[in-house]
Amino acid sequence: MGLLTRVKGFEWAGPPQGFIDGRTQSGEVVTADSAMAVGVIFRCVALLGGTVAGMPLITYRASEDRLDRATDHPIYRLLHDSPTPGMTSFIWREMAMGHLLLWGNHYAEMI
Repeated sequence: MGLLTRVKGFEWAGPPQGFIDGRTQSGEVVTADSAMAVGVIFRCVALLGGTVAGMPLITYRASEDRLDRATDHPIYRLLHDSPTPGMTSFIWREMAMGHLLLWGNHYAEMI
């Protein structure tokens, strides 16, 4: 159950009329690529992606009464340093945010 569905009186009516599968009321198809060609959209995605990617990403281990940094945890190196060969953590998180903004989701498979 999403956040908005828990708000009293909120009812999801579906996507705006005439905006199904990327087609607008004018008949123009809007895709992630065509949206990124608009300077304002490009800047918003770049700004949000860079801001989120620049935030500290710290792995913690919970004990009974406190949280301790878990730099020895196996996932720490992946999240903090380099999730994939040739890609820094910053670039990966920036890309993930771009996927969230343009497509509504991001999937990462840990192998």
